[in-house]
Amino acid sequence: MKKIIPYLFLLLISCKTRHPATENKIIEKDWKVLKYTSAEIYYPEGMAGCPYLVKLEDEKTLEPVNLPDSMKIPTVKIWIRYHIDRLKMSTCMMGEIIVVDDIQLRK
Repeated sequence: MKKIIPYLFLLLISCKTRHPATENKIIEKDWKVLKYTSAEIYYPEGMAGCPYLVKLEDEKTLEPVNLPDSMKIPTVKIWIRYHIDRLKMSTCMMGEIIVVDDIQLRK
């Protein structure tokens, strides 16, 4: 038993404290390096035929064709990676048609 105590002591002092909140935190600069764009979801009130839209920081409006249902909440701030779909036609005519490649909530 006395031989185990020094090893336990060494084990305890060698353990490193981890801070999970800072380990996985991606800062704004990192999102931009990963080719994400800062945006906001919004729903145009009173516009018949218009789905949920994406408004970029530069006020440019986009019409996503595959926005996940979990993101269909007005005024949600997001990080979005997308590409323009030139083959689809718009019923809303509020912005360019896009296909969402990836979307994440912005904190």
